[in-house]
Amino acid sequence: MMQSIRQLSKPLALTELVRFCMVGATTLALYVVLFVLLSQIAEDHFLPALSAGTVAALVSFILQRNWTFRSKAAVQDSLPKFLLIHGAAAALNALCVEFAAGTLGLPVYAALTFGAAVYGAFSYLAQKLWCFRP
Repeated sequence: MMQSIRQLSKPLALTELVRFCMVGATTLALYVVLFVLLSQIAEDHFLPALSAGTVAALVSFILQRNWTFRSKAAVQDSLPKFLLIHGAAAALNALCVEFAAGTLGLPVYAALTFGAAVYGAFSYLAQKLWCFRP
């Protein structure tokens, strides 16, 4: 574990972090574009949101595994971990937003920003130290 923590201080970790953020921004944009396009042909918002989210998550997995972390971990090992991290990060985000807005009384956009920061930090660390570790 200490060796993994030391790896975070290396220059490569900064490159990975920048790549991680770029993949996140790219897959968010992909999600929005797909959702808007699919919403034009759907009668509700559930299927467009589910479809766009699924595609964005799979693209994120591929890019994070192959570009950000350049992982050699087997897909059958890393994909379930990635999905677990993705779900846990989403739940953590929701809890943070509720706590910041509901309990602390922060404005909703500040609460969303706080939740997104926690989501990103948790997701990056979990992917780097667990999911894509060979």
